[in-house]
Amino acid sequence: MGQWHTARNLTYTSISPAKRPNLRRRSSSVSPTPNEVHLIHGHPVFKHGTIDTISEAAELLLLSREQRSIPEHLICRSRPERIPTSGDSPAAVYFLVNNDGMNEKDMTVDGFGVWNSKTSRNKVDTYYYRHTGAWEQVGRRNAPPADGNWNACIKKTSCVHPSTVPITAADHDVGSALFRKHVYVVLDKTKTMIGPYAIISYFWTGGAPYPFVIPSHLNTREDRRESRGSFYRMQPSTLDTIRSTARDQTPRQSYLDALAASGGVRNATSLSSIPRNTDVVYNIVKQVGGSKRTSRSGRPAVWDLEALEKMAAEGTFVKNKTIEAGGRLNVFCATDTMLATFKSICVRTSEEIESGSPSLIDCRPLHVDVTFEATKPWVCLACFRQPMFFHVNTKAEPVVPAFFCLICGLQEEDYTYCSGQLKRHAKCDNADRVRCFVTDSERSLINGLEDSTLFQQRPASHILCELHLMDNVRRSTPLRSSDDDTKKKLLAEIFGEEHRQIGGGRYKIGGLVDSKDKEKFDLSLKALKEKWECLAPGFYDWFRENTGAKIREHYVLPTRHAAGRGNNRITNNDQENLNRRMKEELEGPLKPPDQLILIVEQFCQAIFKRLELAVIGQGDYRLKEQHRHLQKTWEEWSEMSADQRAQYLDRHFDFKGATIDAPERKTLSISLTAKHLPGTSPAQLQSLEDAAVALLVNTGRFHDLIDAIGTSVEDRGFVRVVKWDDSGRYRCSSCEQFKAYRFVCAHTLAVAERNGTLAVHLLSIADQFENETAELLLKRKLQLGVGKKPSRRTGHPFTAALQDRTVAVIVQRPIASMSTDVNDDYYAESPRDSSPGPSTSAASTAPSIPSTRIVAPIPSSSATPPPPPSPAIPTPPVAPLAQPLSAFGHLGIRLPTAAELASIAHLKQMNLTEPFHGSGGLDNMFMITTLAAYRGRHKNTFRRCQACDVDLPAPGTVDAPLDIILSHKERYQYYDKKAKKMVWSPKEAEAPLHARYDCVAKRYPFFSYHLIKIPNVTRHHLKDIHKQWLNVQFGYPIV
Repeated sequence: MGQWHTARNLTYTSISPAKRPNLRRRSSSVSPTPNEVHLIHGHPVFKHGTIDTISEAAELLLLSREQRSIPEHLICRSRPERIPTSGDSPAAVYFLVNNDGMNEKDMTVDGFGVWNSKTSRNKVDTYYYRHTGAWEQVGRRNAPPADGNWNACIKKTSCVHPSTVPITAADHDVGSALFRKHVYVVLDKTKTMIGPYAIISYFWTGGAPYPFVIPSHLNTREDRRESRGSFYRMQPSTLDTIRSTARDQTPRQSYLDALAASGGVRNATSLSSIPRNTDVVYNIVKQVGGSKRTSRSGRPAVWDLEALEKMAAEGTFVKNKTIEAGGRLNVFCATDTMLATFKSICVRTSEEIESGSPSLIDCRPLHVDVTFEATKPWVCLACFRQPMFFHVNTKAEPVVPAFFCLICGLQEEDYTYCSGQLKRHAKCDNADRVRCFVTDSERSLINGLEDSTLFQQRPASHILCELHLMDNVRRSTPLRSSDDDTKKKLLAEIFGEEHRQIGGGRYKIGGLVDSKDKEKFDLSLKALKEKWECLAPGFYDWFRENTGAKIREHYVLPTRHAAGRGNNRITNNDQENLNRRMKEELEGPLKPPDQLILIVEQFCQAIFKRLELAVIGQGDYRLKEQHRHLQKTWEEWSEMSADQRAQYLDRHFDFKGATIDAPERKTLSISLTAKHLPGTSPAQLQSLEDAAVALLVNTGRFHDLIDAIGTSVEDRGFVRVVKWDDSGRYRCSSCEQFKAYRFVCAHTLAVAERNGTLAVHLLSIADQFENETAELLLKRKLQLGVGKKPSRRTGHPFTAALQDRTVAVIVQRPIASMSTDVNDDYYAESPRDSSPGPSTSAASTAPSIPSTRIVAPIPSSSATPPPPPSPAIPTPPVAPLAQPLSAFGHLGIRLPTAAELASIAHLKQMNLTEPFHGSGGLDNMFMITTLAAYRGRHKNTFRRCQACDVDLPAPGTVDAPLDIILSHKERYQYYDKKAKKMVWSPKEAEAPLHARYDCVAKRYPFFSYHLIKIPNVTRHHLKDIHKQWLNVQFGYPIV
C-alpha cells in the first residue's frame, strides 16, 4: 500500500447556519413507515459520523481496490434511497458506494425529494491531487495548480434540504436542526467520474433527526408520485454515451449509434435505455467533434449504378430508378412507413372530398419542394403533418417525410416521374386524390404534378406560401430604393394587417389576398393603381404581372376554401425546417449518390422512431387527446413481446419498424496522433483522417489516385500535385483544401496508405522544416486566409479572389512615415535557420532587396529590439535553448527546435508595406492578450485561430499558459468594381492566433520575436508560467 502525503490539510469545521426567515416552517410531518427502518440495513453503513477532513475522503476514494482492501459487506452496490429520520435514528452516517454503471448525477438523487431550491443552493468545492508514487494535494481549493499538472479532482457537493429550517430553542430543545448531505466523487481531466467508490454522507446539525415533509420528485412519473420514489438510472446515460463516442465519430454517426444502441421502443429492455430528450441529443451531438464542414459546390460524384441496383433489389428504401436518354437518372426513395402514413393521412377518395366527409378533419396537405442540389441531381422532398401527435413545448404537429427523390433537372417530366412513382408505390387507384398541395411558384413543378391523376387542379389545390410571397414583394425591383414605411404600407394593402381594439384584443383588416373571387381581386387591384404609383413608381405593373398573378391563381379565398383551409393563411415554415435538418445531415465532403441515399434513409427512419416514443409517453411528442387511449404505460409495454409491440404500432400508427444500422467506421492502418503531427489538435487529426479515408473508400470522388511521381489528384475542378521520391518519402504538396499541418494533406496520406508507406511517411513529417534563404522566403506562399475579409460569425475568410500570393506581395516597398534613419544593418540578415548574420562578402550575393537608406517607424518602447551589432563584428550565433521543458510536456503541444527559435531571433531584412500592415508599419506589433480581454472586445466576431482554424477556448475553460493569445491587425483585399482591380481595405481586422510558434510562423514567415508587444494591462495578468511559455515558443526574454 502506497504512503499517503498531503501538501495541505484542510480541516472540516461544522458551522451553525444562519437563520433564514424566508423559509416557512412546515407544520405537517411524515411518519416512518415499517419498511423505513430496513432501508438503512438494505444499504450497509460504512461508518457512523461525518467526514472531518478532505484527506479522509481522499484516502478512501483515490486508493484503488487492490491498494485498500475494504470488506464487501460495507460497500453499497447501489445508491441509498432513504435513511430513517426518527428521533432514535443515528444523527450522522455515510456510505461508500460502488460507482460502476453510474454517473455523477445519480449520486445527488435520492428518496428525500429535491435538495436544490431557490433559497437552498448546492455548494460545490473541488480539490486537486497529483500522483507521484503517492497521492498529494496540489493547488488551492477550487483552483487547479498553476502548472496544470494534476491527475485527479475530488468534487464535494454540499446540500441542505429545503424542507428543514432552523428551529430555535424556544420551540424545541433540539436547537438548530438542518438536514445536510455531502457527496464526494473523483473526476478526471475530462470531468468524467472515475475511481472505484463515491461517498454519500447524511447528517443533522444541532442534534437528533427532526421529522419533516418530503416533497414529491419532479423527475418522477405521474404513476409513481404517491410513492415519492426517485428516478434511478439502471443503465448508462444516452448523453454520456454520445459524448464518449463523438470523440471518435462524426456527430451524425454518434446520434445514429445512440439510437441503434437503445433499440427504440420495440426492443427496449428498460425504460432508462430509451433516449427521452432526442431533440436535445440531436443538438448536443452537433456541437461535439465531427469532421470539418465543406461546401458541396463543384464537380459531381460519379453514379454507382451497381450500388443503386443492389439497393433497389432489396426494396428497403430505393423503390425505383430510371435511366433516361442522355444519361438522365431519376431515383425514387421511400420506406414502407413513409408510404403507409402518407396514404392514411393525405389521401382520400374523390367521393369523400366531394361529399365533405368528416374524415377530412385528419386529412393533411402534402408539401412538395425542391430543397437543394446535392452532388449533381436535385433533391425533391415531400412532407406533411402527422395529426395524431403534438410537440410537448410548441404544441405543433410533427412534420414527417412522404418520399425522397433525386431528379437530374427541374423539368415537367422530372416532377411527373415523382408523382407517378408516389401513386404507384403508395398503391393509390384512380379514385384517390390528395386534397391540398402547397408549393412554391415553379410552373414546371405544378404542371408536372398535374399530369398525374393523384394531383389534379380540381379538387386538389396548389396554394402558395404567404411568407414567400411577402418576401418576393420586399425584394422586388421597384422597391429596392424604397424605405421601410413604403414597403410596410404596400404589404398591408396586399396581405392585410392587425390592429388593437380599444376594449382589448386585436382585429385584422383584410387585403387583396382575402378577395372573394378573382373578379373582386381585379377590381381592388385596379383601385390601388394611382396610390401605388405615387408610393413606388413601377410597382403596380410589376405586381400585376408577377406576384399578383400568382396570388390571383393560387392564393385568394376560393382557392384556400377549396383546399379546406378556410380563411386561414398558409405557410410552410415547418416543412422548410425539415429541409434544413436534412441538409445538415448531408453537409460535408461530396458523397456518391448511394451513400447520400443511405444517409437520408437513416434520417427518415429516425423521425418515425422518435414518434414511437410517444406511445409510452416519452420523447418530445405526445398523443393528442382523441388518441390518448392508444398510449401504453411502461409496465404494460414491458409485458408485451417484440412481435406484439410491432403489431400494435403497425396496426394503430402505420409504423413498419425500420431499424437503423450504423455503418462500421473505417480508419487508416496507423491512427494519427499528436506524436505524428506535433501541435495538431485532436479535431484536426480526426478531420484529416476522415478526409484521407474518404479518398480511399470513395473511388468515384477522385479521378486519379495512382502510385506515381507527380500524381494528379482532381477534386472540385482543382488539380493538386503530390510528389514523391524513390524512397517513398513525401516531398511537396500544393494542396491547401485539406491541409491541417504544414507538410501534410489528405491526398498524401491516402497515397501513402495505398502504397503501404504510411509509417515511413509519418516519420518523415517531423523533419520537414526547410532552411530557407531570404530569397526563398520572399517566394514562399502566404497562408490562404491572409489578407482576406473574415466572416463576423465564424471567422472563416470567404473572399475567393486571392490565390497563389507570396510573401513578396506584402514586402514590396519601404515605408517613409517617420524621421528615424534605419540602414540595412538594423535588420539582421538572418534566414530561417540558426546561421549567423552574413559577412561582408556574402552581402554581395544577397537577394535583390533595396539596400538604400530607408525610413521606417520606431518600434514601440515596450518591445524595443536590442541594439544592432557593429558591421565589422559578425553577429554571434544564437545559443539554442534547452528543449523541451518538462513542465509543458503534459500539454501535448509541439515545442520549436533550437533552429526554429534562431530563425526568429532577428528582424528579417525586409520592409513591411503600409497597405498590409497599416500606417503604423513596424508599430503594428503582435500583441499579447488574454482570452477574456479578446472575447470582451470581439463578442460577435470570429473566435478562431486564423492560422490553424481551430476554435479558441472559452475564458475560464483552460489553465495557464493556454489562456493567452497573440493578436495582429491586418487589412484585407477586395475587388473594387469602379477601379476594376483588387484594392486594400481602409479598415483593419484583428486576427487572433494561438501563442504557439507553429501558428505564428505559418501565417507570418517574416515574424520575429522582437515584434511581440505586451501591453501594461496584460502584463499585470502574466504569471511566471506565461513568461516561460513565451520563452519556450518564441525565445522571448524572460523579464
